[in-house]
Amino acid sequence: MERMLIIPDLHLDAAEEIHPAYAVVRKFAKSFQPDAVLFLGDVLDLPYIAIFNKDNVKVLSRGSFTKDYDLWNRELDYWQSLTGKVYIREGNHEERIGRLLQKNMTLRGSIEIEDRCQYQKRGIRYARVLDLPTKIGHCNFIHGWYTNLYHPKKTLLKMGANIAYGHTHDVQNFSVKAMAQEHEMCAWSLGCLCDIQPEWVKGRPMDWMHAFGEFYVNRKTGMFNLYPVRMFNNEFIWDGHLWK
Repeated sequence: MERMLIIPDLHLDAAEEIHPAYAVVRKFAKSFQPDAVLFLGDVLDLPYIAIFNKDNVKVLSRGSFTKDYDLWNRELDYWQSLTGKVYIREGNHEERIGRLLQKNMTLRGSIEIEDRCQYQKRGIRYARVLDLPTKIGHCNFIHGWYTNLYHPKKTLLKMGANIAYGHTHDVQNFSVKAMAQEHEMCAWSLGCLCDIQPEWVKGRPMDWMHAFGEFYVNRKTGMFNLYPVRMFNNEFIWDGHLWK
């Protein structure tokens, strides 16, 4: 039996402190002792290459690929000190790097995250947005496809199999069992571990929630259980112990 942590959107930014929600999961991982960890994408925020920030002097002046990649390298060092298996899905924020490279070919070889953070050398299993879902046992993992009101239902019906993802920053699930099916299928949206009320939302109420996933899988049979762990005020209870 293998135990994993499923880590949704972190949106790390070297210009800001690590969010307390992520910090407590980071601490919890030492006790949980995962056999593997899977990051669902948007590990970095990279606001300075977002098109909507092209005239935002404050954001542009503080942004730095070097500082952000140094931060992510340190985080990878930490996680690889706990487990030998690391999976990473590309998120839409990392996907912006590819779009920037299409516009400016002179940057090729200097800003690719998989090179600057040595994914291949580290043995990291990396999948891009357009790659097939990462399948572990009978569950599939992606960054996220949809942001409509009932996105787990739409995702599950399009996938036709168990699937978990981040991207939307909220916590939802939807399940289906048809008469002809031997097992039910479920889709999980696993929240985020970043700021749930960022400055740019300008005080609007958001449905974003802090959460992450515990995942247990029998590699021989594919049987699994996925447990979304909700966090409230950067705290959660696991096995009778309060983590904060």
